[in-house]
Amino acid sequence: MKVVVFDKREDEEKLFKIWQEKNPDINLDVYSQALTMDNIDLVKGADTVCLSSVGKLDDRLYKALKDLGINVISQRSAGFDMYNLDIMNELGMKLINVPSYSPNAIGEFVVASALFFSRNLNHIYENVKNHDFRWQVPILSKEIRTLTVGIVGTGRIGRATAKLFKGLGAKIIGYDLFKSKEAEEILEYVSLDQLYAQSDIITFHVPATDDNYHMVNEKSIATMKDGVILVNAARGTILDTKAVLKGLDSGKIKGAALDVYENEVNLVNTNKTGENINDDLLEEIIARNDIVYTPHIAFYTETALDNLVSFAIDESIKYLKTGKSDSIVNK
Repeated sequence: MKVVVFDKREDEEKLFKIWQEKNPDINLDVYSQALTMDNIDLVKGADTVCLSSVGKLDDRLYKALKDLGINVISQRSAGFDMYNLDIMNELGMKLINVPSYSPNAIGEFVVASALFFSRNLNHIYENVKNHDFRWQVPILSKEIRTLTVGIVGTGRIGRATAKLFKGLGAKIIGYDLFKSKEAEEILEYVSLDQLYAQSDIITFHVPATDDNYHMVNEKSIATMKDGVILVNAARGTILDTKAVLKGLDSGKIKGAALDVYENEVNLVNTNKTGENINDDLLEEIIARNDIVYTPHIAFYTETALDNLVSFAIDESIKYLKTGKSDSIVNK
């Protein structure tokens, strides 16, 4: 059996070598470049391809892959909005993602981000840089155990995040179109409007869909508690960035931790040092001290990276051998 890997990053190289050593019977070809129509010939003779796409995949590639005998693609992430599932369904192709590489990694990041603003570390840091060492009302903080945390999306990552916040003593409420018995042991389900109205901290763990596009907008922000803290480590399109900036300017939002950005596709995991990024909106985000922007790294731990590499390959091979996988996106 042959697996062809594209989009290999330097931090994954060692992990692919370890996987190959453990699976000498599998022919593993690994390439750093993205899969394109120009290099599609690299797939010849393969049984499956493993990608780590960030932007939309060229629609022409699906038919080209199908013609080469590829019926299953594995994506080294939980998100899969970069794939055209309609075309894949028409061609009878399957997409495998990695839904649970390390929910705890993202949960830890969310809690750390929320604490940064709830403890006013942004203001304290600025004060200290100016040699202002006073204890003042603007930096007087509340403890997490006195706050209500709203979890929007109670899947694996949402539940892991809820557990961490609950361990700090917070009241946890949640919203999801599909309620989970596991989640009900940690949190109380409420309507989305109730969650917005009651939460001191709101964290989002939902996929990028047409229904979720800009679900956080001027109208929804107006229904939130004054001084709310927002954390988005899911998908950038969930938040209307301009509406969030207006909420910060008005004081409605106390702080926002954004690990994702709606126009991030050509920026994430690139080095633009000394270059003009030609994005005034992102420049404003980076310049503000009431926003912490990070380039989609909430997941980025040793454990998560190892799981992403091994699971994506293992699960596609399992599907090819058995016709079964719990991680098929388009069942």
